[in-house]
Amino acid sequence: MNLGIRDAVVLTLLVLCFKWVSRGLSHAAVKARWHIVKLHVLVNLVSDLETRVKICEYFQNRWLIDEWIDSWTDAGRIALGLLNTITTNNYVERFWIDYISLLCR
Repeated sequence: MNLGIRDAVVLTLLVLCFKWVSRGLSHAAVKARWHIVKLHVLVNLVSDLETRVKICEYFQNRWLIDEWIDSWTDAGRIALGLLNTITTNNYVERFWIDYISLLCR
């Protein structure tokens, strides 16, 4: 999906925002963090309203649904003691870093 963002700094900051959202330890924490990003951060990062709406719709409809939250966030981790040693999000982070670097060449 093309979200219409070509600025490397904005894309990097968005990735960091979604990483922070994914670190929520419960469904409620993930949704509360997304609410903060949506209302306060996106407004300052992405000036175009249409692009902001696309980003919000994409994440709300595809990633921030109850069926998926456990699979990509810390909310789905079994033992909190494993948080510092095993992370399920590294491959996702690596993908976004590579994707951003390719887009901005």
